Formats: sequence, structure tokens, C-alpha cells
Amino acid sequence: VYDAVSMWELIEESPVFADEDRLWITDHFLYVLRSGEGCMHSWMRRDIDIVGVRHNHQTLPGVVCLFGGRYFKLGYGLPEADEWMETGARLFDGQEISHKPQCDCNNYEWGTLYQTGWWSLGSGDYTFFDNGSCRTAADRAILEMDNRGFASSNGDCWTLKYFPETLFRQAAEYYQDGRYEWAIRKHGKAIGAGGNRGVADVVRDLEPQEPVDLLGICVAPMSPHFHNAHNTTLPDQPEPNIPLEDSFDKISFRRTFDSEDQYLLLDGIGTGSHGHVDVNGVSQFTDNDRIWLMDVSYAEAPGMRDHNVVTVLRNGKTEDPPPFAALDGTADLETVGFCQTSLSDYCGMDWTRSILWSKERYFLVFDRLVAREAGDFTMRVHWRTPGEGSLEGHTFAVDQQEREPGKGTRPVVKSSRVDAFALASVGADKTAVIHDRENVGKWFESYEYSDPVVSIVQQNRAVRMAEGDSHVF
Repeated sequence: VYDAVSMWELIEESPVFADEDRLWITDHFLYVLRSGEGCMHSWMRRDIDIVGVRHNHQTLPGVVCLFGGRYFKLGYGLPEADEWMETGARLFDGQEISHKPQCDCNNYEWGTLYQTGWWSLGSGDYTFFDNGSCRTAADRAILEMDNRGFASSNGDCWTLKYFPETLFRQAAEYYQDGRYEWAIRKHGKAIGAGGNRGVADVVRDLEPQEPVDLLGICVAPMSPHFHNAHNTTLPDQPEPNIPLEDSFDKISFRRTFDSEDQYLLLDGIGTGSHGHVDVNGVSQFTDNDRIWLMDVSYAEAPGMRDHNVVTVLRNGKTEDPPPFAALDGTADLETVGFCQTSLSDYCGMDWTRSILWSKERYFLVFDRLVAREAGDFTMRVHWRTPGEGSLEGHTFAVDQQEREPGKGTRPVVKSSRVDAFALASVGADKTAVIHDRENVGKWFESYEYSDPVVSIVQQNRAVRMAEGDSHVF
């Protein structure tokens, strides 16, 4: 509605419209603005007196309050228009101070943020930009962009090719920062729009600048307001399990931004609206311009077992993990890198994930689980990769090769390159692979390098453990 009202304001004086047309259109806008889908949206109004992060279903009508209210105030002197605009201002007062909304989702969360940007630019209250919230969000969006030029999938995602271009445009225009212009152009090349100049046509002398400050092992910080959301606008979500200073949002690993080079994303959050229970999991791994580890799903795969994580059963029962992983430390050297994160008190165990990165060679992932109390434990490491791979002992292997254009199962392009990926595991007494076509395999209907199937590799260990005993995968 907000964009339709804004566009209407620009064209309503055109002679193509008769007065009867203008009255009908204006009456329709007024009807919508006065409805529960407009400025009287109940969810939006419920939280306006609480200072906290917002949801996209709140910020959408919040932007309507600004643009719809301004239109009817300036054009018609409508008394209620002032209240609409005040409601919108109170709503965005809670979001403009945070670089993350209620959502932990590399699709939806950017909508809430660029709607906050629209409200800020439209209202003249530039707090969202001036306090650095938009810049921090845009930097995190680069961290969550894989080397192919697309957003890595985590949380509720509906495509393999999402990209938060609107947020990058806002950041590039306001800060005149060429790093965000570079991101827009990189994505443009990825989708075959190599002539995409981003905002350079409206921001004079803005040149793309590769964000080399975001290479290596790069940590996206936790938003204090998201960390505290249980106590403000997300009371149904779990309480923080660790202090803010120990937490993180995402961690990216990459030596360059070249699509042929390695990229890995680690998730520090397992809560939030549109988010999944995927804390301490690998969201995505790409190399050779291919997706090798994936996390794309919507409501059909939101649980802990549906991600690249470790799950635990104690005495035949499991429980949801704590919402936040702790960052224990990182080391980033010229040829190697190291990162250690941990999740304490998870189903009777403490889980530490250590990642050793031999740059452009391999990743070693060490998952150490320590029993906090005695019990019969079943520990399972999950990995999800596109393509129908095979298992030999405890080593899984899968190939990818370019497919003919189209959807579904397609013949390979015979002259195309074959790329291979292997998962070699130790510490499991049993390793199994499941080929999923119906649940998450469907998201790869149009993927260029494999059939629409996902191989789910499970490394299992079942053992009786005393307090303090440990096991390593």
C-alpha cells in the first residue's frame, strides 16, 4: 500500500484520470488505510509502546502510516492522519536503534530493515543511518552473501537466489560507500545483469570498492536489542543463555570473493521469528561456484535435526538447544584459520565446535561433546548437500556437473566440468545417508549443477557416558 500511495501521489494530476477516477482511487486508499491491513493493524499497534525489535508484518503497515498519513494530511487535512504518522514514528523508534529485527532469516530480516530505511528517508528522521544501524546491517548482509553473489540460506527461505539489493542501495546512497555498490554489481553479474550500475547513476562519483575488510574469518556482532528481545517484543522466545559479549550473529570464512574460492557461514543464533533452530550450525559452504553444504528450507524443515549441526538424545529424549552459541575465539593467519564456538547445557551435554581452515584446501570440523551428567547418549552429526551422493564406509562423496536449462531432473552438459565434494568422518559407529527429493530437494529444481535431491549424511554414536566423559567427531 505504501508504494501505491506514493506512486499515486506522483501521477494523480495526470489528465489520463477523470475526477471520478481520482475520487474512486482515493476512497479505496482511505478504506485500506482505515482497515486492519493498514494503519489500524492490530499487531503493529500492540507493540508500539514497547521499545524493541520489530517484525516485517509490523513495519509494513508502519510505512503505510507514514506515506498514507502524509498524503491524506497534506491533500485533505484528514484529522486522523496525524495519529497514523505518530503511530508509525513510535513503531520505528524501536527498530531504528537496532541493526537486526525480530527475524533471524537471510530473506525476511532484510525486508524489515529496508522498510525501516524507507521510513527513515521518508520521514526525515535519519537515526537508523546516523547511529550506524544500517551500516552494521549492510556489512552483515555482505558476510551472509556467498561467493557466488547470492544470500546464503538460513531461516525461512523461499529461493536459492535471494539478494537484499534494496538495503544495499539505501546504504550505498546514504553513506556513499562503494562497498555496497560493489555488492550490487557482483550480484548483477551473477544473474546475468552485468550492466547493473547499482546507485552510481544517482550518486555522483561513487565507484565500487571490494570490501576487503570483510575477508578472512569475519564476525558479525550480535544486536543487543535482538539479544534482549525475550524481555521486550519476543516474550515467547527463550531467554538469553549467555551474556551479550560472548555471543555472535554470524561468522564467515573466505580468502577472496572469487566465486571459485571457498566460502563458509556459521550461525550463532537458533531463535527469532522466521528463524530456525540451527544454532552453531554451518549455514552454507560454497566452492568452485557450487553449493556443497546447504540450509535452504521454509516451514518444512525448521528443527535442529534439519541443519548442519549436532543433535543429542539423552536416555531416549531430546530438547531444544539454548538460543545462542558462544564465540570462544578465532585466529586468522595467512594460510590457515581457526574458530571455536560452543553451546553449553544442551540436552545434558556441552558441545564445542572447532573449525580448522586450511585456506583453499579443506575444513576440519571437530565436534566435542562432554556429558554434564551420566546417561545413555545418542549423538548425531548432520550434513546436507545437494546431489545424490554415495557412502563408502564413513566417507561420503558427491559430484556436481552443469545441467541443461530447465527444472527437475535434467541431462548433464557433456562438455562441462565435474566437481567433487567429500565428507570424511571419524568418531561415528554408524554413518548413513538419506536422499531427500520431496521435502528440501524441491528447492533445487532449477539448480544448475545437480538434480533436485539433497543428500542428508548422518554420523551416529550411541554410548553410555558418565559425568565428564567426552566424545569427539
